[in-house]
Amino acid sequence: AVVSTQSTGYQFSLSSFTPLFHKALEGQSTSGNRITNICTALQKLIYEYVSRSLFKADRLMFGLHLVHIMFPTLFQEQEWDVFIGRVVGLSDSEVSSDFPTWASQDRKPAFSILQSNLPNLVRSLNLKTDIDEWVSWGRSPRCEVEFPAKVTRSITAFQKLILIQALRPDRLETAMSNFVSEAIGIKSLGGGSTNLTQVYSNDSVSTQPILMVVTPGADPSQELEELAEKMVGRENYKQVAMGQGQENVALTSLRDASSQGLWLCLKNLHLATSWLPVLEKELVTMKPHKNFRLWLTSEPHPKFSTILLQES
Repeated sequence: AVVSTQSTGYQFSLSSFTPLFHKALEGQSTSGNRITNICTALQKLIYEYVSRSLFKADRLMFGLHLVHIMFPTLFQEQEWDVFIGRVVGLSDSEVSSDFPTWASQDRKPAFSILQSNLPNLVRSLNLKTDIDEWVSWGRSPRCEVEFPAKVTRSITAFQKLILIQALRPDRLETAMSNFVSEAIGIKSLGGGSTNLTQVYSNDSVSTQPILMVVTPGADPSQELEELAEKMVGRENYKQVAMGQGQENVALTSLRDASSQGLWLCLKNLHLATSWLPVLEKELVTMKPHKNFRLWLTSEPHPKFSTILLQES
């Protein structure tokens, strides 16, 4: 639900996560740590699976919400509300006496929210007494990993993140990325570019289409053609560019490819959104050859089929 508010193209069905659960079970021993190991593996798989379908700008947002849901013990009362801006702060007159002199004046509103909603945390930081250490932190180009020693030992990882949000927002994105990576147990949130060879080898099945959301200047067609030539031969790969009355051609090609075990790519489905219910029905009723693979490309479109988004 969180990611779907960012784009109508972010849709996932419960059934798409079932293979991830089975994959997390693979290779797990029957030792006492089996459940913990399964949970850890599943968390990584879920993040990787969903983030691969997101635009890069939305991956950090998803990661934070995933950590908030999966690791509730990392967050104390009201901390999440402060972080996402659900609460208000003190007036300027009330906060002025406690605002640290080494901090930038434009951070007063953010500090007031922190002080009014998490007063115990603010008091424990000694922002006005341990001035030398905090001045160094305020000037540090890597403040997210250079907290004063006393603070490092006494506050949680998320409390550090809240403090950076209030007083050093220039380092917030890096700090959030580090927080999520450490919580989930991955090296970074980047994920790199999607490798179609890995998608085919690790995730593709004959009964589930593979949807690639494209943007102007980013067309995976050439990479897909090269992969098809390598894996099944060029003669076993077909593609149909939608638009200009290609619906019947696409339907015939789909039925032929499904029965013969070919690869088929239906390109530019955003030009044929009214035809997508026909495609949905065909996918439900057909019994494809085990070698069949259906690849779909589309630009983001508000009327794109929710069912196809969830089932691909």
